[in-house]
Amino acid sequence: MGAHRDRGYVTNGLTEEITNELVHLNGIRVAARTSSFAFKKMVLDVREIGAMMNVEAVIEGSIRSQADGLRICAQLVRTSDGFYLWSDTFERNANNIIGVEIEIAKFVAVVLREEIAGAQKK
Repeated sequence: MGAHRDRGYVTNGLTEEITNELVHLNGIRVAARTSSFAFKKMVLDVREIGAMMNVEAVIEGSIRSQADGLRICAQLVRTSDGFYLWSDTFERNANNIIGVEIEIAKFVAVVLREEIAGAQKK
């Protein structure tokens, strides 16, 4: 979204970075990049995606840009009921896109690791 719609490479890069980080977490299955990219332009309820992919949660989000700034929103959504497990917003300078992608991917992995640890304690 935003004036720089040509920055689709940022969403692709961020998706790949998050996928790469999550693969290293024990206790979760991570859908292949090509599988998740298949839903990129579709407008489906997260519950439908969960059923189609046989997954318990989906990470979704958006990237908005203005001049040299990025506003990235990311959410972890439970597919059984469509409710958020976690959500956060990141505002970053667009001068170091790869650094931003890596930073956010690592942050998402830490949050998911904590979610998994909390769920295993219950």
